[in-house]
Amino acid sequence: MNISQLEYYVAAVTEGSFARAAHRQYVTTQAISRAVRELESEFGVSLMVREGRGVRPTSLGLLFCDQAKLILGECGVLKSIASLEKNVDRTPRDISLAVSTAECRGSLYPKRLLRSDRNPGLNLRIVFGLNACCRNLLQEGFVKIAVIIGASCKDNSLKYSYITSIEPQFTVSFENPLAMKRGLSAKDLNDMRVALPLDTGSLAYFKRWLSAFDSEVSFESVGLNAEEHKSFLEKGGVVMVLGNDHSVLPSVNHLVLPQTGKTRLRLPVYACANREFDSVSFNMVCNLLRGVANKAG
Repeated sequence: MNISQLEYYVAAVTEGSFARAAHRQYVTTQAISRAVRELESEFGVSLMVREGRGVRPTSLGLLFCDQAKLILGECGVLKSIASLEKNVDRTPRDISLAVSTAECRGSLYPKRLLRSDRNPGLNLRIVFGLNACCRNLLQEGFVKIAVIIGASCKDNSLKYSYITSIEPQFTVSFENPLAMKRGLSAKDLNDMRVALPLDTGSLAYFKRWLSAFDSEVSFESVGLNAEEHKSFLEKGGVVMVLGNDHSVLPSVNHLVLPQTGKTRLRLPVYACANREFDSVSFNMVCNLLRGVANKAG
């Protein structure tokens, strides 16, 4: 496996055609087809279904594509991370951020890591809210940068930069049979009642992960308060959370389980800003956010 193969595969999935993917990547159709065959041979799985002149990914292929995008995003980070040291003095001093978080389900970043005293020379003004709220605050001009999960609802008026990926965990009550496990996999969740994720990006990734393992769950809406979460957990429900910290159901008796298995659900995190926002400043802040993400990890 190499980076070019992943790029070609993602292009084929996105375009739905080897020919269009080849045009997009400036290579031959044979190069795209060969890359897909080599990936399938290396991993011993079927990633694509050929349909006439077009192609579509299998359920496992969709999950593979998600992971390939994350790997390519990490490669993009490597290209920009070297600029942090030489440009650190040019980082804007006043930064307003909207960071995705949800009451009872955790935050993308532990708030302690975003305090200004941990980032000397910066005046960080931070608000927390759901994905949609963060995006709206950005579009209305209340903040300069929004940090969100996924980018499934990309807006052409915004620019996006991959920051990192997170591996969500799952919380259950101590009476739930799943509490006896050391961790949960997609197969463990089959036929379970699961709290509906709070944004379309997370939901899309979650569904593809489940589908790749032929797992089906019953998604149910759970209100954003401790009482409703407590009731849902006590009735055998499972909630996907962003971390095991004080922000996750602090008043509810629950157990947080990590994921197990070789193929785990990962959610990409992006920073976005209005296109007119200075690109140099945007890149500076993105590198700072990546550094904070590394500390959080």
